[in-house]
Amino acid sequence: MKGAVLLPTILTIGFLLVGIGLAASLIVLLLNRSNYAIRLSANALAAARAGVDEAQLRILRDNNWPVTNCDTSVSAGESNNTLTLTVGQYPVYVCIKRELFPNKTVYLVKSLGRVSSRHQRQLEATLWADPITHQLRLETINEVPI
Repeated sequence: MKGAVLLPTILTIGFLLVGIGLAASLIVLLLNRSNYAIRLSANALAAARAGVDEAQLRILRDNNWPVTNCDTSVSAGESNNTLTLTVGQYPVYVCIKRELFPNKTVYLVKSLGRVSSRHQRQLEATLWADPITHQLRLETINEVPI
């Protein structure tokens, strides 16, 4: 008779341990997914910032660049005349619009870093260039919701 009482107790304890193990593995899985999404989003932001930096370098090398402006009212990846870069393994789309004024040149830069269709970040930057000294100054940089 002792064995008949012991078997249900062992089975109950076993089912409880299996349930606790499954719950713990589910929690770990969900935490890893959220950390992975945060990392992908950070990679997309870093890629977009690299696109702004690349635009600065190209403008510094050639003051007349870009010759043709792209439409900065749309997303950087959807515009014509978009500069396409690869940062690491991620594509970056950079759109630059140049506006000439008598005492300065203003560049509006949109940079879209895309890691996946769900993880992409876009930055908008305003650069001022002095036509006499050829100094380039980053005036503003903001993240734009997509």
